[in-house]
Amino acid sequence: MDEKNVNAREVFQVLCDGLDQMGWNYDAEPEKLKILFHVKGEDLPMTFVMAVDADRKLVSLISILPFRFKEEKILDGAIATCYANYKAFDGSFDLNIRDGSVAFRMTTSYRDSIIGPKMVEYLVGWASLAVDDYNDKFFMINQGLLSVEDFITGLQ
Repeated sequence: MDEKNVNAREVFQVLCDGLDQMGWNYDAEPEKLKILFHVKGEDLPMTFVMAVDADRKLVSLISILPFRFKEEKILDGAIATCYANYKAFDGSFDLNIRDGSVAFRMTTSYRDSIIGPKMVEYLVGWASLAVDDYNDKFFMINQGLLSVEDFITGLQ
């Protein structure tokens, strides 16, 4: 096994160890360097995939929101996700304008650095807070229960 893959497997183990230290339940796929876990938020459920990209030496954490923006709400969704990204200091929401799906994404590099349990705690903690804070607002915009203007006003 080459050094690139050895490093990726070491980072994967650190991610699992960090989740273990936090007391989280997860499903690990060591052969794919992926971890799946669920978080119960205040409203909508959250599912996360944490993965190690050996080629780019990255750890990514992605959560796909459990709904899609309706075709007639995609423009509102685009404005809302852009504004949420403007207000965020780490991570971003990605809106697929073709199908209305939204994902929250965070990445961190392990190139020439060390990933430890505190980084895992930060990634999982911040991503969980960000998704939990915005998923219900995006859902309400999609359902016509919250205008984009009110969404933006509420974040100022």
